[in-house]
Amino acid sequence: MSQDSLPPVRPVVWTAAARADLRDIAAYIGQDSPKNAAEMVERLIGAVQILGRFPMLYQASQRFTRVRNAREIPVPPYIQ
Repeated sequence: MSQDSLPPVRPVVWTAAARADLRDIAAYIGQDSPKNAAEMVERLIGAVQILGRFPMLYQASQRFTRVRNAREIPVPPYIQ
């Protein structure tokens, strides 16, 4: 797929609750390993940013049915 044939990038909007969750995740993991916390936050942000170009990429959420087109994004665990 050439760059010209890629879909346009749309902005991904993070809710205040999502930003707070991300901070909480970083703080929790950071208690044991600041390095692992930073890497996990990078993976989470990267996975979400992909939705700007491919909004239907991940599986539709069965848990968040009130939010139209909500997706569940698999991200590997921070402990490997």
